[in-house]
Amino acid sequence: MKTILLIFSLTITPLFLSFPIKYKVISIINSTPQSIELNLAISSHDEMSFFTEALTITKERLSFSLNSKGNSDVSYINKTKTAHCVGYTNYYNAVLFQILKNSHVSSNYKIQHGRAKVILGGINLTEISNNPSFKDHDISIVTNKKTGEVYYIDPSLSEVLGNIITKK
Repeated sequence: MKTILLIFSLTITPLFLSFPIKYKVISIINSTPQSIELNLAISSHDEMSFFTEALTITKERLSFSLNSKGNSDVSYINKTKTAHCVGYTNYYNAVLFQILKNSHVSSNYKIQHGRAKVILGGINLTEISNNPSFKDHDISIVTNKKTGEVYYIDPSLSEVLGNIITKK
């Protein structure tokens, strides 16, 4: 039975991940990330390294829970270690801001917390459930002020599907 499940998993996963995830931004919730203390040194100074390191830290420190409370307060999330998409985005933004600050490039980036619709393979995932928790989805929107490039980063779905960083 284990062999059959493994084959099934290997067959389905590449097909599922072959669909691009798109985001339709509905609103910006806030533009000022909360602070968090991080004692780490990033050896690489390219923006993708900053983004992926912040995702790695967020995924290592948090567990997803729709029932988690206090999702707008990073210090509370840091204590409970649980969050849903709102908390994951708040936490990710705080971690990313601290990484950028430690690397002396924070002034080059604008980090925003956005509310969006998630579209996978042409299907709006936020509309397929009657559960109000899935009405919309929270993501990080990072703008490189020098180049104008905009990145949509999804900390909570990255927990399940691997790092999701979409360049607009």
